[in-house]
Amino acid sequence: MKFTPAPVSPWIGFGEHSDRELDKILIECGPQIGEVSWHSIEAPHAAGMIERQSETMRSLIRDHQLAPEVRPPRILEVGAYSYYTSYLVASEYGGIGVANDIVAAPLKVGKKAAPPEATGSAVLVASDFHDLPFSDGYFDLVFISSAVHHTFRPWIVLRELLRVTRPGGILHIDNEPVGRLCSFYRYRGNRDEVLTDFEKAIEENGLTRTVSSPFPGSRPEELFGMIENDRIPLQVFESAFVDTEHIRFHLDFEAMGSSLDSALLELPRDEYLVERVVSEIQIRLDRAALAYSEKDLLLGLTLPRREEVWALAYSVADALRSLPAPSDQNYRRLAARLFGAALQATVRKKGGDESSEMFQRRLPEEDGVLIDHAESWSINLRGALLPSLSDGDARSVFPSDDWELYKEANGVLSLLNLNDHPRIVLPKDFSGGVGILRYYAAVSEGRPYAIGVVAEGKKLWSGVACQSESQLARFMVPTGTQELTITLNGLGGDKIEGVYQLHLSTAQILPKSSPSIPFAQKLKRAIFSSS
Repeated sequence: MKFTPAPVSPWIGFGEHSDRELDKILIECGPQIGEVSWHSIEAPHAAGMIERQSETMRSLIRDHQLAPEVRPPRILEVGAYSYYTSYLVASEYGGIGVANDIVAAPLKVGKKAAPPEATGSAVLVASDFHDLPFSDGYFDLVFISSAVHHTFRPWIVLRELLRVTRPGGILHIDNEPVGRLCSFYRYRGNRDEVLTDFEKAIEENGLTRTVSSPFPGSRPEELFGMIENDRIPLQVFESAFVDTEHIRFHLDFEAMGSSLDSALLELPRDEYLVERVVSEIQIRLDRAALAYSEKDLLLGLTLPRREEVWALAYSVADALRSLPAPSDQNYRRLAARLFGAALQATVRKKGGDESSEMFQRRLPEEDGVLIDHAESWSINLRGALLPSLSDGDARSVFPSDDWELYKEANGVLSLLNLNDHPRIVLPKDFSGGVGILRYYAAVSEGRPYAIGVVAEGKKLWSGVACQSESQLARFMVPTGTQELTITLNGLGGDKIEGVYQLHLSTAQILPKSSPSIPFAQKLKRAIFSSS
């Protein structure tokens, strides 16, 4: 196959091909768009995880006497997704359980799946965890698992979690990534079931956590614009908890280990350590490079250059020389900084006042969920301009000559394309907005193809499908647009058959809104007023 450079990759949000207004919207609320699109289809309630988290919560309540005799206990889970853990456990103590996430969809899925006896104590709240709507010092137990890293400002989130914890209450953080010094962070890789031969070679040589993300398999989240910040320094967590009582602060860096890490720890700490680190890494890279293909290039999987290997080796050698003996109390902490770790922390809040009111501001309710998004978003994520695929009016928007309605194996409705230029017909007097397409791109026989969204001859978005996977397109739709055309072409611009290659599960346009105090502006104001 003759290689032709790919169009702009679908996971690139900004750049010369993107609209300045869209850039601003994606910077301010891109993760919300990704979460809404992701949760519109995927919101499993993961019974095994709920069982494990429930037992952790029960142990915390029991061990730290968090069920006061004077009133029922108050439990908050932030980043709850579709888990009903907080109100399941709260119901056992006659208390109040609050499930909080950035969007409402998974919260509603969780409540529907929860045992009926648990839902009476449930409060569902959709809000931004940088600015929680709860009162200071209200909750006895605040629980968050694998969610702090969904931000580039983790210190703000940690401060908020502690703020809403009552004096003497417990904040528990479970399975949060600590940044890894020994990593190039070159790409986010596929999940195990779709690893390329190159990714398999990277893993066989112990390089996965050093070349790509130290938390593998996060490519799908990146495609949807969700923040996966696995570079949070350990110091950020340590600084946030400096005025708390550390009950547990466990760093599991062994779970992050690899054959390369073991080899580096065995190297003599002599004057040749830098060269030894370079050699250990480079030999493995050279072996893995033999499996590299054009598909890996199209996927954005790249290897570090030799000068990058040397640059990393200087830092790694210094860190290795600073490691004390394993018996030293600082060994685990310093090793975690070098190799990354999964952090589990349980801290008790000191000082402050306890509040008897759950909320510090009034929240509107929509379909059983309290919503606190008015000040955070510059687009109306609930103001859909197009009908859902199951709506009776959908055929006027998705013409039957271009699309076939199809029920997937998981029961989700999709539209299958019937040609290489399927259309989406927009309402009359269309006022513009942010277009969102979530689709599954089917790639057969390893033949990648280009995908575009065109309006009146102008390309609004372009991407490439080089393996079968779900993707998300986000683009600005100009005012007055009457029709969108999705184009499918070979990477050289040649025609392809294109039938049934797109499984369109979400097609929506969201109107822009003008909130009085956008979160980004509010944050900027806070930064400059405190300096």
